[in-house]
Amino acid sequence: VLPAGQTELKIENYKIENSSVIYLIPQTSTQNHTVYVKSKTGGSFTIAVDQPLNTDLNLDYWIVNN
Repeated sequence: VLPAGQTELKIENYKIENSSVIYLIPQTSTQNHTVYVKSKTGGSFTIAVDQPLNTDLNLDYWIVNN
């Protein structure tokens, strides 16, 4: 969950690799803002929006490792 008022959230997952492809699936409104993977390293990735949202953003993600 990306809390309302914040623009970034670090998600830790041991399955993340530098070459992973991460698909983000919002479960609540993005308020017409694009949610994207800002960075990733082995073991974690950071999602972001350019402007803070008024409500919490619930999302799922799917990791594809090559």
